[in-house]
Amino acid sequence: MIRCQALLGTFVEIQTHNAEHASAQVATAIASAFEAIQLVETCMSAHSANSDLSRVNMLAHTQAVSVHPGVWQVIALSKELYLQSDGLFNVGIGHVLAEKGLRPVFARHAQTMGDIADVELLENNQIRSHKPVHLDLGGIAKGFAVDRAVDVLLANGISQGIVNAGGDMRVFGAMAHPVQVRSPQNPSLLFDMGHLSNGALATSANYFTPLEKEGNPVGHIVRSQTQQLEKSPASFSVVAPLCVLADALTKIFMLSGNAHHPCMTHYQAHAFQISA
Repeated sequence: MIRCQALLGTFVEIQTHNAEHASAQVATAIASAFEAIQLVETCMSAHSANSDLSRVNMLAHTQAVSVHPGVWQVIALSKELYLQSDGLFNVGIGHVLAEKGLRPVFARHAQTMGDIADVELLENNQIRSHKPVHLDLGGIAKGFAVDRAVDVLLANGISQGIVNAGGDMRVFGAMAHPVQVRSPQNPSLLFDMGHLSNGALATSANYFTPLEKEGNPVGHIVRSQTQQLEKSPASFSVVAPLCVLADALTKIFMLSGNAHHPCMTHYQAHAFQISA
């Protein structure tokens, strides 16, 4: 069974390959998986003033903020990735994206902005920050949502299938699925990259971002040290055990330019680049 919905700023497709199950059972499992993805989008959206993420950005420097366990988990992993990558992966760059008109601003702070290093993870899914922060989980939340959908499918007895969120995908079960990656020069051209089994693939590239007047991509990934947008014309893909890891590691790959960055070994991942 194949179903598709518009979520996470893209189209999310779920395929299942359990012929032994009744179609109604499979349809119910898929519907629950889409609900899990919708919950991630609701809690982690940088475009909604009511999301858990926006409440952290507005209030965490003044009080502990209670968040959904998934939000706490993603921010905890983001801090871990920040440390493992020596600061390359930093979700505390939302203010840079906002300054460039790529994100809304729901709270303006007079104090100097902090980043993920200033965020403290407390018990009972609470978060506090030592400085005002503008976190943005756009570089990791989609992969987390894909993994949550897979978790729900497995819990509902679906043993093999695919969840694909605009190229961030995870294949689970005995099947091997052929995968393709877009050409950064011509996004309508696809490169065959072999087969994926029981793993995840994510790709980061600038081929769908707006162009500057000079014809260069605006970019959507920030170098936190310089607060500049990365404008590489290449695409950067990572295969990892979980989609949340593949999603985040593509940013480390893009910013480091190193397919053998220590984070790849640490998270049992493999990276490959398609040059422009």
